[in-house]
Amino acid sequence: MQSLARPGGNITGVTDDTDPDILGKQLQLLKDVGPTASKVVYLTRVPPSAAVPLVSKYEAALETGAKSLGLQLLAGAHAGAR
Repeated sequence: MQSLARPGGNITGVTDDTDPDILGKQLQLLKDVGPTASKVVYLTRVPPSAAVPLVSKYEAALETGAKSLGLQLLAGAHAGAR
């Protein structure tokens, strides 16, 4: 990939297992598709304690991206499979 601003090439798929740095780009894509969107909800669950630092990085990246796009970020709790 050349850069996040100008990735070049073709889009062949998406994943939810990304580096936190790409989350702002994903939010921008969402805003491009739905320009009148004002709120974004992301699902989360209570992670194992070892994952908390990583989850915090993702949440911080989401908050930064949402703020820069004028979006309100909301967390939706997920209890897991039953």
